[in-house]
Amino acid sequence: MECLLKNAPDEVISKMKSIGLEMMKNWRSKASPEANAVLDRYLSMR
Repeated sequence: MECLLKNAPDEVISKMKSIGLEMMKNWRSKASPEANAVLDRYLSMR
């Protein structure tokens, strides 16, 4: 899959990252401890 944002302006990329972090924060607040642990593990491997 090709990254559609690779040639986007830095401002757009920054905003998309900010939106993604906010979405993850909201998801974490509703997810179980086990689900959060899976996400933590995934993020540690990136």
